[in-house]
Amino acid sequence: MDIVTDIALSLDPERMLIAVNNGRQEAKPKMVERMRQAAQIAGEVAQPQIIYDLIPVQGRADEALSLTSANGNGETQLHMGAHADLMDHSRLAFVSVHTIGAGVDEKARQLNASGDTLLSYFVDSAGVELLGQVGAHARRLAEKLAQERKWGVTAALSPGSLVGWPVEGQVQLCSLLPLSRIGVHLNDSCLLIPFKSVSNMIGLGPDNPSQKVGSICKFCMHRHSCWRRRANKKEVA
Repeated sequence: MDIVTDIALSLDPERMLIAVNNGRQEAKPKMVERMRQAAQIAGEVAQPQIIYDLIPVQGRADEALSLTSANGNGETQLHMGAHADLMDHSRLAFVSVHTIGAGVDEKARQLNASGDTLLSYFVDSAGVELLGQVGAHARRLAEKLAQERKWGVTAALSPGSLVGWPVEGQVQLCSLLPLSRIGVHLNDSCLLIPFKSVSNMIGLGPDNPSQKVGSICKFCMHRHSCWRRRANKKEVA
């Protein structure tokens, strides 16, 4: 088990405005300035961390994947649904949780309570972008660990995103890591607290063909409503 805290983050206010505007390019200078202010606030309070472990894959039975339990004895079953077969060529599972802490959410709440709802929204949006960057760092780490073994990787698979693997699956997945070490826990609804935290699993194995952690867009629960997916289709066309 390892914890990573040395994670470089950066924010581009104009690019973030495109994201919050569902892909629309236009942005008034005043809005850019407000987003720049939000980026500074979020960057000052974010506390990026990744906790991860490489866990042996014991095998799959239908829709359930078995991993070695956290104590090294026995097994932990992940009921992933129909796409559990995405892990079939993996010998190790890179199981991780990444977070930016509670600071961004707290700042957004304070701003909202003061009546500055726009800046509150932009601070929250900046936090989402920062969390994505921490997730990208985790994916690059998984790729590096695979390359050291001359192996390949799967896509990043997350409960609540992968079709067939509900958010309740975080209970089993997160049991494999001592989340308290990074100040994260699961609440009664099986959600990670602080909210800007994400769990996932990436398979590593010699028969995985890709050297890069791929996208699960076509298997994602939100694939029909994602503006980025629609934009990518337009670019291809």
